[in-house]
Amino acid sequence: MGGRWRWLAGALALALTGLAAGMPVFNGWQAEQTWQSRVEQWDRRLADGIGAGATARIVDYQRGLYRASVRTELVLPASTLTPAMREHLGLSASGPVRWVLEQTLQHGWRGVALDGHLRPAGALAPVFERLGGNPESISVRGHLGFETQSLAIRIRRLAGVPELFELGGMQASTDLRPVAGASGAGVWSGQTQIVIEALALPGAPPLQGRATVDFERIDARALLTLSADQWRPSLAALATESPRLALSALRLETVPGQGLSGEASLQIRPAMAERLRAGAHGMALWEALRLDTELVIDQAMVEALPNEAQAWLQQGRAFGLLRRRDGDWRLALAVDEGSLRIHGQTPAWAPGN
Repeated sequence: MGGRWRWLAGALALALTGLAAGMPVFNGWQAEQTWQSRVEQWDRRLADGIGAGATARIVDYQRGLYRASVRTELVLPASTLTPAMREHLGLSASGPVRWVLEQTLQHGWRGVALDGHLRPAGALAPVFERLGGNPESISVRGHLGFETQSLAIRIRRLAGVPELFELGGMQASTDLRPVAGASGAGVWSGQTQIVIEALALPGAPPLQGRATVDFERIDARALLTLSADQWRPSLAALATESPRLALSALRLETVPGQGLSGEASLQIRPAMAERLRAGAHGMALWEALRLDTELVIDQAMVEALPNEAQAWLQQGRAFGLLRRRDGDWRLALAVDEGSLRIHGQTPAWAPGN
C-alpha cells in the first residue's frame, strides 16, 4: 500500500510540475491570440474612422516557450496632419505617418508581462530625433492576466522642447461602439477611463489622478481632419451628428491628497453645422451649443502652486470667475443658447446684458 501511495504522490508531483511548466507556454499562446485580435480591431476602426491608408498590422511575432518579441506598425495617411503642421515638421505632403511598437513579452504562470517602446518611423523619425527623442522616449508596459489587464505609458521629456509636463504610468481603457443609423460610417460612441500615476507640471508638485470621458456620436474622420486652417468643414461634419462629450470623475491630487476635481459636459446641436456652412461667426455659433463645467480646487493645492499660478487665480477671483466656498476655490460656468451664466448668475459684462 505504501508503495502505491508513493507512486501516486510521485505522479501527482510530476503532473503539477508539468502544469507549472506548461502554463507559461499556454499563456504565451493566449497572449498572441489576444494581441492579434486587438490589432485586427484597431485596423478595422482605423479603416472605418479615417479611411484608405490607415492601417494597423503585426509586422513580426516571434514566440518562444517563455518569451516573445513583437513588432506592430501603425500607419496613418498624410491627410491626418494639417498642411501647416506638416510644413512645420518638415514632412512631405504625400508621405504617410508611421509608428512602430516594439515589445518583449515574458510568459509567466499568472499571465504575461509586456515591456516595449513606441517610436516613429519613416519621415517622422528624423523629426523626433531633432526634438531629442530616442527609441526609449515613449515606453509601453503592461500585464495580461486571467481577469485583469493593465497598460502604462511613460513619456519622457524631449530635449529642446519647452517643458510642459511629464506623464508617466498612465493606464487607459476605451470601450467603443459604432452608432447605428448615423449619417455616415465611422461615427462612434463610448467611454474612456484614464488612471495617471504621475503627472509633473512646471513649478507644481507631482500629481496623480483619474478621469472618465464619455462621448456620443463622434465622427472620427471629421475629428482627425480638424485643423486651424480647415476647421469649418470638419466642425460642420462633427456638428451634423449632434455630438456630446462629458468629463466626469476627474480628480488630480498630490500624494498628501491636495488637488482639484471637476466635471464638464459639451453638447453641440445640429444647428451649428448649418451656421458653419453659411459662414456664421461668434455668438451665432455659441447659440448652437450647451456647455456646463464645474471645477473645485483645494486651498492646500492653491498654496502649493507657483506664484504665477496663484496670481492667475486671484485675477479669476477678481473677475468673479472663481469663488471661495467651504475653504475651496470653485468655478461654475454654463453656456446655453448663447446665454452665459457664472455661478448661476449672468455677469454684467456678458453679451446682451
